[in-house]
Amino acid sequence: MYHWPTGENRVQDKGNGDQRKKEGLANIRVILGKEDDPLLPAKSVDAVLLLKTYHEVAQPIRLLKRTREAMRTGALLGIIDRNGKGDDHGLDKDVVIKEAERAGFVLVNQYDFVKPDNVDYFLVFRAARF
Repeated sequence: MYHWPTGENRVQDKGNGDQRKKEGLANIRVILGKEDDPLLPAKSVDAVLLLKTYHEVAQPIRLLKRTREAMRTGALLGIIDRNGKGDDHGLDKDVVIKEAERAGFVLVNQYDFVKPDNVDYFLVFRAARF
């Protein structure tokens, strides 16, 4: 499992190898990616989850394209975020869907069970076949 923190300060959360082992998280490898590239090895992951961070991504299509390169055949991409306008810690799910499609993904499912207030959404994508 790779833990891709969204900022330098987040590396400390799970970046300490001794702390990860103590917490039973020895299978996590921390990679400090770039804002437009997670720096994951090619074809190395079966699933990717962007949890409440997509709205912060400055270059989402570039990031998703590079994330796609790291995904194995059949891998899934999950994006959990909240509806919003981009400046309020959220982004409309239709914008996310369109950007993911531009990056070469197809929407395979969406869920609204994340929270009962229906503000959050959970989108699941698979890489499109070209």
